[in-house]
Amino acid sequence: MLSACPAGPEAPEPETASGDEPQTTGTTLEPETAGPGPTTTTTTDEPTGTAATTEPAAPCPDGDLDEGEACDDGNDLNGDGCNNDCQPSGQLLVELRPPTRGSDVVNALAVDADGSIVAGGLDPGFTRWVGRFSDTLEPQWSQSYGAEFGLVTGVATFAGGIYAAGGFATDDDAHDVWLARLDPSGAVVWEDTLGSGLGEDYLTDVAIVGEDELIVSGFVVGEDGLHELWARRYAADGIALWTSGFSLGIQSKIWPLGPGLVVTPEHAVLGWSRPLDGTSPGLLVAFPVGGGGDPSWTLEYAGENAVIQALAREPGGDLALAGRVGEAMTVRRVTSTGAGVWSSDACTGTYGRDIAVDSQGDVVAIGDGPGATGLNIRLCKFSPEGELRWGKDIDGGFGTDIGYAVAIGAGDRIVAGGSMASETQVSDLWLAVFSP
Repeated sequence: MLSACPAGPEAPEPETASGDEPQTTGTTLEPETAGPGPTTTTTTDEPTGTAATTEPAAPCPDGDLDEGEACDDGNDLNGDGCNNDCQPSGQLLVELRPPTRGSDVVNALAVDADGSIVAGGLDPGFTRWVGRFSDTLEPQWSQSYGAEFGLVTGVATFAGGIYAAGGFATDDDAHDVWLARLDPSGAVVWEDTLGSGLGEDYLTDVAIVGEDELIVSGFVVGEDGLHELWARRYAADGIALWTSGFSLGIQSKIWPLGPGLVVTPEHAVLGWSRPLDGTSPGLLVAFPVGGGGDPSWTLEYAGENAVIQALAREPGGDLALAGRVGEAMTVRRVTSTGAGVWSSDACTGTYGRDIAVDSQGDVVAIGDGPGATGLNIRLCKFSPEGELRWGKDIDGGFGTDIGYAVAIGAGDRIVAGGSMASETQVSDLWLAVFSP
């Protein structure tokens, strides 16, 4: 049974984020401490006012600090320190850390039209898992799929249910892809599996096209024995419509949480890394969204050990990218054809793992970087122009904490997910909701 607990003790002195790009302004990362012990649900209630019954409530924002307001900067922006509801930006509103006997992880997030949150990842039995939560993180249902070791790495919601993408280990030391359409309660409507028979194949992300069709991204081993960036479009009934691949020129065990995927009106754009001449530039590959075949364009971003882990689309059509260059967590904005607009490493960390864009065009990135006892989660928000609005260094208190997924909820609230080490060094599921 989940219970509410107060937040933990104060975190160490905050670290300062700074960006090398001239377009980016660094600000201080705020420490966020989840607290020790088997914390399950932590709620930080938003302050409420007690307006006099004989007088109308003071307008917010109006530039004056009135009763019940934590701040009032007089503008309608969210994320600039004081939000348009006169409450602080980037505040933890609710958190879920259910204790389990085995490792469980959130790898993917989606927010449904009704405001509920769908998460996918790994359950304590090391099998594929999807769960649904209310917008205040009250569990609604939880479902595991298959008996093999497996992982869900992408989820997407639509009016008729959920698509879940991932993979599972096979008996011959290989790995096959798995895709399923689920009804709103998590039951399987149809599923598809695929294995090249030549090595390890993964699905890594899924995106809705139109009302209920979908495109998936991942890695498969091609006929030449080399890994390909791979995309496939499916009809709503599970029939494959087209398949495309782009060889990475390597044959190796590939970490299954990339490539990222975003769908524009013209293209399915995948991002990852391409080993080349001893370096690894970041890579974007765009396949025509209406049909398979060769890529429409590819683009590399200079930088050793560079990876584009996640992609999102901005309201005006530009793309937001998260990943790394060298050992620095890197966030970028590019045009729909990949041309650079700005780049920032102001969210101090070593890896950007997911990215989302809110209704005012602000970019939210999640990842991780070194902390006092292992990795800490990094969560940052950037303006459309690349200025770091705020950043958080989130430490669960016991070891390695990783931020894998981020999504935008109602009112531009930020839904974040990943894993946090427990006192016994088990990786437990972590979900949290923050103010814009």
